[in-house]
Amino acid sequence: PPRSTLFPYTTLFRSKENVTPNFELIKYAEKLCLYLPEFDPLLVELEQPTMNRVDLMMLSIFEEVFLQINPQMVGFCVPFPGNLYGALKCGALLKKKYPSVLTVMGGGYVNTELRQLSDERLFRFIDFLTFDDGELPLERLVHAFIKSNYSIERLKESVLLDEGTAGTLIRTMFGFQNRIKTVQLDSVQNIKMADRGIPNYSGLPLSLYLDLTEFANPMLRLWSNGRWNKLTLAHGCYWAKCAFCDTSLDYIARYETVSASILVDRMEAMMVQTGQSGFHFVDEAAPPAVLKRVALEIINRGLQITWWGNIRFEKSFTSDLCLLLAKSGCIAVSGGIEVASDRLLQLMNKGVTLFGAANACEAFTSAGIMVHAYLMYGFPSQTEQETIDSLEVVRQFFALGLIQSAFWHRFAMTVHSPVGQNPAQFGIKRVANQLNFFSNNEASFKDSVSTDHAQFGEGLRIATYNFMHGVGFDKRKFSWFGAKMPVTTYPPTLVESFLVTKRDEDIPGNSRLIWLGDGVSELLRISKTGKEEVVITCYSGAETKEVVTDQKQARFAISMIEKANLTNKLFSFGEAEVLFTTLTDASSEKMIRSMVWKVLRKNGLVIV
Repeated sequence: PPRSTLFPYTTLFRSKENVTPNFELIKYAEKLCLYLPEFDPLLVELEQPTMNRVDLMMLSIFEEVFLQINPQMVGFCVPFPGNLYGALKCGALLKKKYPSVLTVMGGGYVNTELRQLSDERLFRFIDFLTFDDGELPLERLVHAFIKSNYSIERLKESVLLDEGTAGTLIRTMFGFQNRIKTVQLDSVQNIKMADRGIPNYSGLPLSLYLDLTEFANPMLRLWSNGRWNKLTLAHGCYWAKCAFCDTSLDYIARYETVSASILVDRMEAMMVQTGQSGFHFVDEAAPPAVLKRVALEIINRGLQITWWGNIRFEKSFTSDLCLLLAKSGCIAVSGGIEVASDRLLQLMNKGVTLFGAANACEAFTSAGIMVHAYLMYGFPSQTEQETIDSLEVVRQFFALGLIQSAFWHRFAMTVHSPVGQNPAQFGIKRVANQLNFFSNNEASFKDSVSTDHAQFGEGLRIATYNFMHGVGFDKRKFSWFGAKMPVTTYPPTLVESFLVTKRDEDIPGNSRLIWLGDGVSELLRISKTGKEEVVITCYSGAETKEVVTDQKQARFAISMIEKANLTNKLFSFGEAEVLFTTLTDASSEKMIRSMVWKVLRKNGLVIV
């Protein structure tokens, strides 16, 4: 709404209790919807005879915008529990006052929680649910609605009778005569990622987006403050094997990407449309190979972009690749260190080790990229000792400057994850196997290893908060918990021992050399001994680095930098070795040991 309309409501938020206990600044009635095996608690709130002032304000703004547009169809995206109540309240308003308008709801909450819905009462508020990627289900629904002459009842009847184009609906659910009907929920048809076009922000008052609140955690500030252009580099997860993840669902299981040129074309179009050059890549895990190609494309086009996103801490993220990503505008990454235990990482099939994670984090932070770690406790079979040892690993990661931000989550078993689908494999047993009438996602379980995980949550949070602010590193015997805890079994130098100095031996000959420095110059002079020597100066930002060498190696350095320029064709490590032997009359083995090579490597020459 316009700024002027916000002022009368500012006094409403002075006391949450005086407005509604469901109010939160960046979500609404989330606690009510977090775990809803039955619809009744939410239904009671939705059908309250009197509405609180937040409801009244929300519905007033919603109806005002609705009347301005006067649509025949309204879609609600519900990615999180904190969006469900508001969507259903707005849907109820449409049902009461504008019953001919077709309403549709989709998004992450629908996809994960409502796939086994059996309570038809939800459809008092919404006409249709769509599942998984919504572009094609919505397109089919629009065509069917038009074919039905904009009649909701005729549309539903035609779907049931499979008449005409209505029979082509996919991944939809609706209520009809007090029963729930589903249409091709398992369909794998989708619009290809290359054909989806560019996100459109037209009509949104982008200048009115606010920094809603301020967090001590730097990564949470990135998420919540300001506004970023959202873009997906790839659909799904290229790993898609983690035992705790919803790997059976389409949003994880189906991996698809497009060329870097298409992705950067979309970025440029969004920059023009929004006036914003900051991007949040919202991938489940951005693939290293795709990030490399996108970074090269951004640098090649000379774009000034800031971006961040989610990754996996794997060995592909070398120090060279991270320098390339930083050059293209990367400022932060987040990824899962999870349980910080190699035994449990292997059990959950994470595909990374503490060794690999430590080196990946070092590569990012050395390139000036902030690192946020997702952490987990309470995974099946995790012992009290392993939780304390995990905290010790996190302490060392912070102390060494490998991460700057972190957050602990307690493990939750979902019915769509490998753990939820094969609990016995992980030594646990589901408490109840029957489906709930409403929400079916998180499931209760009994672990064969008896550990009171509830005692850790607050202590882990407090400890990590202190580590994040550079405090508490000297506490080897953790006192962050209310109860007495065991002493860690890990040595204080464990993580430091993982860090290895990257060497230039065993570089594949087809690896690409890229010069990221700002420039290089040479100066011929006579040394004190009367010999000719060349001073090569490398420029990188405000810094300069000089190396004194002979004319042959100077020619090699200048020639190699010209060939490794991004605007030229691919220049490989093998070609650099040939160039070195040609210009210096020395063996290729001497190249990586030469002083000129070492200086170039420290000042802008990367191998990816």
